[in-house]
Order: sequence, then C-alpha cells, then structure tokens
Amino acid sequence: MRRGAWIAVFFPMIAGLGGCAGEMPLDEPVDEAALRATLALKDAHHAAGSLVFGEVTVDHNWKRVTFARALTDPVVVAKPFSSNGGQPGVLRLRNVDSSGFELRIQEWHYLDGWHYPERVGYLAAERGAHTLDGHLSVVAGSFDTDQTDFARVRFAQVFSTRPVVLTSIATFAGSDPVTGRWRAIDQAGFDS
Repeated sequence: MRRGAWIAVFFPMIAGLGGCAGEMPLDEPVDEAALRATLALKDAHHAAGSLVFGEVTVDHNWKRVTFARALTDPVVVAKPFSSNGGQPGVLRLRNVDSSGFELRIQEWHYLDGWHYPERVGYLAAERGAHTLDGHLSVVAGSFDTDQTDFARVRFAQVFSTRPVVLTSIATFAGSDPVTGRWRAIDQAGFDS
C-alpha cells in the first residue's frame, strides 16, 4: 500500500489566466516575483500560518528535514528537483511526523542508484482546509492506494475555481521507484 500526499492551493493572482490555475498555459507569463512574495519563499526553512516550506539539498541517501516549527498533522509534498545529475529519478519521502520528514532521490533500477546532490523545494501543511492572509486557500490531505487505476480524491472544501494541485508519493513501501499521476482537476477534487 502506498500513500499519496496532496496540497491544493488557489492563487487568486493567477486564476484569471487563459487556462485553469492547475493547468497553467506555458505561453502566458506568471509574475514569479509576485508568486514568490505571496508565499514568502526563500532558500531556508520557513513557517507561515499553517504552512512550513523550504529548500534543501538531497542525494540518493535518506536525509532528515526538520520543520521550522512543529505541525500537528502534516501533509508534505516535495518536488521538482534541480538538474545537477543527468540521470532520471523520483523523490521519495518517508517517516513524516510533527517535526519533519525524510527525503531522498531514487533512480530507476536500470541506473547505478547514485545521484548528484540536487536542490529540492518542499511544502508542508496541516491536514485540512485553511485560508492564509484572508485570500489564499489551501487544502491538504492524503490517500492510500494499491491500485494502478485512477480513483477520485475529494478536497475537504470546494474551491471557487480549479486550484493548483501539488502531489508526492509519501511512503517508501517497497524498493521499486514509483511516481504519481493525476487528471481531471476541478474545484472539488482530482483523479489520481
């Protein structure tokens, strides 16, 4: 059984773009400075309301990441990683608890398993629905699956428009590299 973690965020400043916020068109620029300012992202570990976020360096070895402050029931997503190493891999998380989590890069089995250090951003949120600064809606949750077919995942609240959905595999059950897929993002949930 594997656990998938997800965090859905509605960014009012990008919701009006030509596509939906969860499927932003690449030909329409996003004001990255404004987006970073909204989340107050910096190269470190930070806490804002019910969120904790940061950026760390990780390789093929498990690394413990400690939150800037404890969370009661955290949901963690982490990705994508930089491209220092030329071989493909996936991020794996395990041992998520109130103080942090463990993270590593896992290469596909046909490769050597060793990976260059990469920079990885992560976002942790308290499970449930939250509003930050009176306008940024965040919903965080997880689901268990042992299926390869898509199943519906419902948000704890319905958004006014499609949110941005971030996902990660949040367990290390077995040695095979795995990755998640999702589709049909709408205001009420998504298929994963």
